[in-house]
Amino acid sequence: MNRSISLACFLSFVAGVTLTNVVWAFDAAAGYFFNGAPVVCRDSFPRYHTACVYSRPGFGEQAVAYQIDGETVFHTEDFAGGDLKADVIWDSKGSSVTFYAHGLGARTFDPNLKNQIARTSEEY
Repeated sequence: MNRSISLACFLSFVAGVTLTNVVWAFDAAAGYFFNGAPVVCRDSFPRYHTACVYSRPGFGEQAVAYQIDGETVFHTEDFAGGDLKADVIWDSKGSSVTFYAHGLGARTFDPNLKNQIARTSEEY
């Protein structure tokens, strides 16, 4: 009786580990397929918000997305392929974040409202 309980516990453990690894691998693959790979991510001080630039390669072009706290605030599908030269800069209070990408210019967003505050030239 004791041996069958130990075997059942061991098999439950192995099934749990296997299921966790399968779900993790699926999540990673789906995240890359839908979001792309993170190019640059920065946290605001004192780390209330996180801003990231994602890039997903396509057929001759790439998709670029700006995200704040996991929510997409800007997205373009037909961006020219190549080096983005992307950067994310927070202001000193963490009340606005500016995304820079070569060819897209600078776009500033309010992280609380998730709306665009300002936009500069397309050239960066």
